[in-house]
Amino acid sequence: MKHSFGRVDAEAQLTGAEWLVRQGLAKAGHIGLCGWSYGGFLSAMSLARFPDTFSCAVSGAPVTSWDGYDTFYTEK
Repeated sequence: MKHSFGRVDAEAQLTGAEWLVRQGLAKAGHIGLCGWSYGGFLSAMSLARFPDTFSCAVSGAPVTSWDGYDTFYTEK
């Protein structure tokens, strides 16, 4: 995950959404996301990267600048 925030994990969100669509549990382009802190960041990134799948995102207190962010959180 190092240096891949918002890439690998957003693709995992897409994989999950595609599974829901294949199961008939959701419709592509009509899926919303919601997250807080890193989840808010991931929700926004997933929406930005895959707008054909996700239609909206609620991003509560998202990380918007990684400069000076707690290294314990980002250097795992």
